[in-house]
Amino acid sequence: MYNFKIFPQAIIAIIASFGSFIFGIALGWSAPAGPKLLDEDNSFTIPKSDIAFAASMISLGGFLASFTSGLIRNRFGTIKSIVIFSIPSTIGWLLLVFSQNSWMVIMGRFFIGFATGGYSFNCLTYIGEISSKQIRGILLTFYEINVKVGVLFVYILGTVTSLLVMNIIITAIVILYAFAFVALPETPMYLMIKGKTEEAKKSLKILRGNNYNCDAEMTEIQEEINEIEATKLSFAQEIKKKATRKAFIMVVIMFFFFQMSGINAVLFYMTTILIESGITFDPFIATAILGLIQLIAIISSTFFVDHYGRKILMILSNITMIFGLVGMGVYFHIKNTSSVSGFEFLTLVFLCIFLIGFSFGVGSVTFVLVGELFSLNAKKVVSSLAQGFSFLMSFVVATFFPSVADAIGIQYTFYIFATFCFMATIYLIIFLPETKGKSLYEIQQLLTNENKSIKISANIGFLLFGVSLAWSSVVGPQIVQNNDFKFWIQKKEFGIVVGIMSFGAAFSAVISGIIRHNIGTRKTILIFSIPSTLGYIFLTISWNLYTLILGRFLIGISIGCYSFLVPIYVGEISSNKNRGLMLGLLHILLNFGILFIYTLGYFTSVKTLNIVCASIPLFYATTFYALPESPIYLQSKCKHDLTENASILLRGDSYENKSTKQILKVEKQSFRDLVKIKSIRKALIIIIFQFFCFQLAGGNAVVFYSLQIFIDAQIQIEPIFAALITSSLQFIGSFFAAFYIRKYGRKTMLCIFNTFLVLSLIALGFYFLMKERSSSFIQDFRWLPLISLCIYLIAFGLGMAPITYIWFGELFTLDAKKTIAPLGQVVNHMLTFIVGLLFPILTEAIGLSFLFFIFATITTIDIIFVIVFVPETFGKSVDEIQKLLAQ
Repeated sequence: MYNFKIFPQAIIAIIASFGSFIFGIALGWSAPAGPKLLDEDNSFTIPKSDIAFAASMISLGGFLASFTSGLIRNRFGTIKSIVIFSIPSTIGWLLLVFSQNSWMVIMGRFFIGFATGGYSFNCLTYIGEISSKQIRGILLTFYEINVKVGVLFVYILGTVTSLLVMNIIITAIVILYAFAFVALPETPMYLMIKGKTEEAKKSLKILRGNNYNCDAEMTEIQEEINEIEATKLSFAQEIKKKATRKAFIMVVIMFFFFQMSGINAVLFYMTTILIESGITFDPFIATAILGLIQLIAIISSTFFVDHYGRKILMILSNITMIFGLVGMGVYFHIKNTSSVSGFEFLTLVFLCIFLIGFSFGVGSVTFVLVGELFSLNAKKVVSSLAQGFSFLMSFVVATFFPSVADAIGIQYTFYIFATFCFMATIYLIIFLPETKGKSLYEIQQLLTNENKSIKISANIGFLLFGVSLAWSSVVGPQIVQNNDFKFWIQKKEFGIVVGIMSFGAAFSAVISGIIRHNIGTRKTILIFSIPSTLGYIFLTISWNLYTLILGRFLIGISIGCYSFLVPIYVGEISSNKNRGLMLGLLHILLNFGILFIYTLGYFTSVKTLNIVCASIPLFYATTFYALPESPIYLQSKCKHDLTENASILLRGDSYENKSTKQILKVEKQSFRDLVKIKSIRKALIIIIFQFFCFQLAGGNAVVFYSLQIFIDAQIQIEPIFAALITSSLQFIGSFFAAFYIRKYGRKTMLCIFNTFLVLSLIALGFYFLMKERSSSFIQDFRWLPLISLCIYLIAFGLGMAPITYIWFGELFTLDAKKTIAPLGQVVNHMLTFIVGLLFPILTEAIGLSFLFFIFATITTIDIIFVIVFVPETFGKSVDEIQKLLAQ
């Protein structure tokens, strides 16, 4: 350990970190300034839309600074860089002092943003380079703490002073900071990079004390500089490294969720939010209280990070934020429909929960991870790009928050932020490695070899499948009754809207296989995520029946690709032992998508629901593109090195790739040649018949029209709540199915649970038959439809639904997956189209009772078919399954 003094380093670090104090002031300024700029007693006023633009301009300036601050620092050093960035900062605050119109405020904020972006980069770099490694972590926490101190300071200043006085005081602080920083020593590392060894030694003496022996530390610094020079790479070279690329994607996604949590929207507009909530005491004082709570929370977080680890804190942080955001949404939801008198304090409580949750995890750990995930060279090359992306996202959120809140209601914006926090939680659970207590080398190895989450994350495509299936159930009753829409359509017309998605899916099931054969799974998924996003945008802005049909057709194109490629991909990357479990997860996520859309539909408007749905395909495409290509696909393209790398990534370093010889023995065959092979022909018959029974057992019909079925059944509880109950039970059932399938096999599970399907369908048919004949009968049996549908959906989720897709991934050879398997998906989607289109028509023609009896009959036939014709595939390789089919 070095014999150094701590006090000089601490004092210098505190002075340097005042740049982050100014950053915090700039972040929090719009909260007290916004209402004052709208106040007619102010010397001038500006429109509300311009306030939003002014608030967000700090982020746009910071975005531009993130690309220039490193260059300026490398050319002039940290001390001169801070002075240089103090010039636009001073100009910006003077523009606010003398402002008389919107453009002076907006330009002032832009200059301030550019300067604070420079402060942010230079302060962190400076503190990191002047600190001894033993206390570097503690001194770096001064940066984030001072950001919150700055926010609290401007909240208090805005409470006790006028806008003019507040701006004058802040201008003086900026000027004083520039003069104070000039008196600080330059960092020893920068001086040694420039060859100024004697000046570096003097700097170390100032930082560590006059009696400090500098030689050992200077040797270490020189070795670090030599290592940087030896490993120095351009951006193009650095991003080719897998660990850097994965870290970069991970950090960009974390910054995306950081901003989409709504933190800067809350910080920028906190006083306005409190005013709109109708809080009974001074909103400016309430803002200051919340700023103080956030400061205490961020200080407390420094004691948690190393004790509990990064990953668990990030997950708990997002969950806490969800509670706060949902609470705010529910509060404003109730306020807009009824009285909240006496409960105004709840906004303060929910905002406290949100800010505390943000501070002890997302707000602090994200920046720790930026420092830990990148190698030394990568930090200088790509970390500034990630930081720039964060500023850009902050600009987008801050600019559009007021207009989105006005357009759809502030409660729905909080629900959207909560949804993104939920998505962040899932992402962190699946992808984020734990870096606590690990060296830089160990972290880089984790990023290179991590394989536990690949198969799970690939299955997320089926979450989108579930979302698209259940959409019609939530939206149907509202659009038919003209709720939340500018137009209305008839039930029969809505049947077309429901079914057209499957028509699009049938079309894409064919072409996605051809595209995948040419460019691979990852790029195909990326391409087919675009129509889904466009489809939900059309649903959001729809103005007639045809825009609804177009939107659903585009969504269907994406769903056809997901439903075809994801089971094949998961089947190819999974071992024989775990294939059933991994493919079983498909239906778990499908049912989770159904539950998610019912829950979202219960709390939000249809427009908000569509906006959230539009973002999910983009999230999925980004995560899927980070996954390895299927080793079997790579080997079929004779990419042997890539095949080996993908196999090791999926199975571990000790895995021996045995697929090469097996695949090279397979000759490419045409559709006509393949269909002549008995095993493949039998596999096709099994899959087509299973999809036939899957659809005509009522699986998708119930999902498409569950709310309408509950409405027609006249049950005693709210139909949407009943749908939430049934979808929750279906999700739980499919979760257990993934594990039971491994123990009991496919055939046994399917036959047992198909029996429960038959019994529940007969009960539903009997209920609706008696309802049609005697309305008095149902008075004592209104519980029967809910119980029967619960049994039906649990049994469907445990049996037919997951096992059908497991067989789809298991029964075909590689060539057959490319040419034969799409035919099964085409049949599936065309049957879905027919069922979705005809269900409301047949309901009126023959009644629900006879439809349920037909579903029960088809399910009974499926039991007989499986017992007689289908082999048990549990634990068997592709070759073993083909031999069984050929018998």
